[in-house]
Amino acid sequence: SFVREKVEQLDFISVRENIGKELLEGIGVSKHVNHVLDPAFLLTPEEWNNVTLDIDFSEDYLLIYDFDNSALIKQIALKIASQKSLKIYTVNPGKFNYADKKFNNVGPDMFLTLVKNAQYIISNSYHAVVFSIIYKKEFFIVNRTEVINMRMCDLVNLLGLGNRMVSNLSEINLNNKINYNAIKLQKHINFSKEFLKNILIDGD
Repeated sequence: SFVREKVEQLDFISVRENIGKELLEGIGVSKHVNHVLDPAFLLTPEEWNNVTLDIDFSEDYLLIYDFDNSALIKQIALKIASQKSLKIYTVNPGKFNYADKKFNNVGPDMFLTLVKNAQYIISNSYHAVVFSIIYKKEFFIVNRTEVINMRMCDLVNLLGLGNRMVSNLSEINLNNKINYNAIKLQKHINFSKEFLKNILIDGD
């Protein structure tokens, strides 16, 4: 096929999702397809802190990053905010009339700052999940309204966090904390970094 022929011309192949690896292998790509992490994981939290702002929010909050004005995200937010006595912050424009504070039209520095300081993150955004994991936050995610977000599914399943993707309010268990010590994230980071190092060396 056209795709197979073009991909075969590449010296090295890597994909961020396992489904991408399966698709390429399924169309007969003979070269080895490497499954690597999103590049955001290749920086440490300390390195990402160079991007964040020095802000004291003076109150505990949960963060909403919602592209769909999701009714389920609203329900989850109100439940957690009530049980944990948290304010509700949002970080993108939308009709979030249940939010205590809205941060609209802000840049990556504020986004990362809000994630870093949140008690919980509730989102349908892939990168909200990525940075929640980087900063070892409690989070819950739902799928986009019209899209099955395979990147999110693949990431949480890879790290054994599939139970953080919920489809109804009854699946929210605040006593079930994420055990980040049990997640083999560093193994995947090391593999991803070694892949980059090797192709840079071999590509010289």
